[in-house]
Amino acid sequence: MRFRPLRIAAHVELISLVVMLANLATAHLEPISSLMGPTHGCAYLFVVTAT
Repeated sequence: MRFRPLRIAAHVELISLVVMLANLATAHLEPISSLMGPTHGCAYLFVVTAT
């Protein structure tokens, strides 16, 4: 069984979480929140489903 898609999705989830938290701690810009929120959610659902 190959785990490459799971690893990619996990990295995307981690990066999007870091970007969202950094945005929250600094400027809290709405476009970043609007882009990273769904990206993180989709990556999270993919990881949960693939696991």
